Amino acid sequence: MFGLPVYGSPQNATHQGVFPSSLDGELFFEVSTILCSITRVVDTFSINLIKPSVNIPVQTTPGSYVILTGSLISPIFQIRSTNEFYRRKIYPNALQMFLTSTFFSETISFTPSDAYYLDGYFGISSGTIETYQYVINLPMSIYEKNPQFFQYPNGLFIANTPGQSDTLAPIITNMTVIPMPIGFTRYFVVRVSIIDDLSGFKMLFFSSGNLGYISSKNLIQGNKNDGVYEIIYDMPMGTFELYHVVDMAKNYNSYGPSARTNDPLKKVPIANPSPYFSYQNSQFTAASWSHNDIDVSNSSYSTKFMFNMTNPNKQWSPTLSFLEFGANYGGVSTFYGTWNETSQQYEVVVTIPLRTFTSTLKYNLSQFLNVLFPSSVLRIFSNDADMFGPEIIDLYQLPGQVATVTTGGGDITIGWQFKVYDRLNGFESGNITVVSNRDLAEYTFDLDPNISIQEISIKINEKCLSQTYSISNIYLRDKGGYVSDINNAFINYVDLNFQMINVTCPTNSIDVDSPILETFDFTPKTIDSGSKTRTVVFTFTTTDKDLANSGDGINEQVLPTIYLTSTNEIIKKKANLISFVSGVASYTCAFELPYGFGYPDAVLVSVYGIVDNAGFFAGYAAIDLFYSSFPFFIDTSSSFTPSPFIESTADITTEGGKLMIMGKAFYSNLVAKVTLNYGNEGDAPTQITDPIFSTSSVLVINGVRPTTLPFYIQVKFGSLLSNIYKVIPKPAPVYPPSVSPASSSSSIQSSSSSEENLPPTQTPVQPSNPCLNDCGGSSQGYCSPTGCICYSPWMGIDCKSKV
Repeated sequence: MFGLPVYGSPQNATHQGVFPSSLDGELFFEVSTILCSITRVVDTFSINLIKPSVNIPVQTTPGSYVILTGSLISPIFQIRSTNEFYRRKIYPNALQMFLTSTFFSETISFTPSDAYYLDGYFGISSGTIETYQYVINLPMSIYEKNPQFFQYPNGLFIANTPGQSDTLAPIITNMTVIPMPIGFTRYFVVRVSIIDDLSGFKMLFFSSGNLGYISSKNLIQGNKNDGVYEIIYDMPMGTFELYHVVDMAKNYNSYGPSARTNDPLKKVPIANPSPYFSYQNSQFTAASWSHNDIDVSNSSYSTKFMFNMTNPNKQWSPTLSFLEFGANYGGVSTFYGTWNETSQQYEVVVTIPLRTFTSTLKYNLSQFLNVLFPSSVLRIFSNDADMFGPEIIDLYQLPGQVATVTTGGGDITIGWQFKVYDRLNGFESGNITVVSNRDLAEYTFDLDPNISIQEISIKINEKCLSQTYSISNIYLRDKGGYVSDINNAFINYVDLNFQMINVTCPTNSIDVDSPILETFDFTPKTIDSGSKTRTVVFTFTTTDKDLANSGDGINEQVLPTIYLTSTNEIIKKKANLISFVSGVASYTCAFELPYGFGYPDAVLVSVYGIVDNAGFFAGYAAIDLFYSSFPFFIDTSSSFTPSPFIESTADITTEGGKLMIMGKAFYSNLVAKVTLNYGNEGDAPTQITDPIFSTSSVLVINGVRPTTLPFYIQVKFGSLLSNIYKVIPKPAPVYPPSVSPASSSSSIQSSSSSEENLPPTQTPVQPSNPCLNDCGGSSQGYCSPTGCICYSPWMGIDCKSKV
């Protein structure tokens, strides 16, 4: 279904889009228009889709068991299987831990922010993409009884382990929800104290909502048996009725208003605002825009939505979302407001993208606002819209759809040549990723918008592997903020063959062995995951096992990946190729562990993605490294010394003002100083300020100077120093130069606060198209530069006819 037209004006509009389909055969489509609630069928057509045949992946029944090593107290859970016909996107749910009880059944992903199976390497220990061995290891607690893990598509795995006795669940001794100051109320802080007798606290997780779990990564004081944890959440409005605390032995306690308990101490809610605030449409008393009838023909503009209600909760951060932009718009389409104490109303600053189609803006805050207050209707005008991202045109495959490498013919080059077309806004930036289907090599190319003809090329060695190179991902962005993915970018080339080049190589290779890990080491072996220095440096070498006889050599294009696995999470980082001499590839990988990662247990180390030129893979799970006499785990148990660490900041504009700093170990009981450097990185601080709000994970400062350039901040607690963090301010809102008469009166009422930074109001220009009969009045329609725009059910040239 199309939303707004992407090009043109109401008198000459173009709809355009791409519909990815998983179906095949003949598909029937109907094109219709909806005007004033009347649907009219314009055309019907059919398309016959032919899907290419693919091999169906096959997995043997995996085995799972527990392994004990002499050098590691904790046991290791292992999953092993034989697989055939690898497909890159077959594992959408990645790897999950399975937590169950009488009252709940939950799966928690080890990779909440990334589907790790999609990188193609994780778990492949040997073989080729056609037939390979799959091995992964997961750390366990010595107290864990019958651990359960879920791996799509293989199902649930359970290991019977004796485990040391721990039958008591962890207990929350204190729970506090800390609201943020006005201006940052979309965020809130949760601080919780948890005790556990033996195995130690594992995590606190929620049965609903999108809040992340609390774990050792949020420890601010104490240890796993008696600790205080703090986390900041970005959730403008919500209440969370049920949450659970679990220890390493999988004992649990449930809390929240929905917990099945009569204990009032366990009924503590978590909400933002707190206490929870829920509005009804009847509570709205006024709603209007600071600027209206906005012309975005040549520039993007901002406007301020202002409203009030009975009994307002000043901690509420109203959220306004555009409804008709969708994935095709790569800019910001959700905006967060705040209470303005001076004007005594809520205010949400929104930005209308360049060349948005002429319309009344459809937005979501309360769907009845347009009916309750005609002044809440926002009218947008553009002479000629451009709401579609850049497109690929003039595409050529080099040397063609098929490329052949011959014995003795030397290396060849393959690739694509094309232009990037954008109708009005202009191409701003983009990149293209190409992946090969057998050795899973990945190539990413940044595109230069200043070049008319783009060309991406890949060198194919004479000693190569017959396989298909496919464009797997495209990101193209225009100057209006509209983006194209691989579907929209290829709207002129819907045949997938245009995205592929089949390379045929000589078949004289007799290599049948996987490459090997020749050396492997890392330092340090023990790390304090609360300290400021948490980087582990890995160094290793690989070679083809039988290079002197039949080996084809290491594939330099595929970089191995280091995986670190804690009891809660898997993280990864690609290694860098340092040298390739006499068939031996040398790599290094400087891996910074997240704050608190793994504490206080062992972090298992694995390396996957070692590939030779014949397409044979090698990967080493932690237990394989152990059997090869390589180090296989990082010890985090020795100490945990919280050190100040800046992780991120909330948005700040070039106008300066208040800045919210988020991180770890901001000692709320010590005097904090924040230094700001507006010069080059490493220069002496040019400003020192005291926070106006502080917790262990959040600081808020005021008085940041206006600047269009990046600046640097650092937090000081006496002699304790955080890392230096680079802040990049966003452009300040630019308001249109004129305001329509319909909205000017409402703007004047709030001028004491909302207009203080806006340009002076100018007399609006009379539209070139006169509107008859005032479009029936403000309740039936409004006058746009192109004529009357009617509210349903009114219609006609003057909005005086009714459906």
